[in-house]
Amino acid sequence: MKFDATRAGAYVILELNHRNPRKRAAMMQVLQRYRNVIEDYFPNAIWQESYIKECGTEVSRIYREQTDLNIHKREHWRDFYVFLSKNMNQLEKAFDQIREQLADVAANQDL
Repeated sequence: MKFDATRAGAYVILELNHRNPRKRAAMMQVLQRYRNVIEDYFPNAIWQESYIKECGTEVSRIYREQTDLNIHKREHWRDFYVFLSKNMNQLEKAFDQIREQLADVAANQDL
């Protein structure tokens, strides 16, 4: 789980960045299986099975964004804080509901 604050907006992200693509895909399947649980806590999230980061690494992620904010504008800082803290809290609650299932996939030596 991570935050991002840029000139383009604020982002709260659950990122699956396992280097084994089969494990990453299996973990994303767990998230999809529990999508209704995740969306109960973290509604209107954007789901991306494949996202290429600036560094070239492929990840899977679920995130929420608020794009009308610019971290370089001091008058937006309060709105950044409210968005990031509220959404991270919701994402953490969702993650707590599925933590064990994701850990089981990560520990599976057959993938």
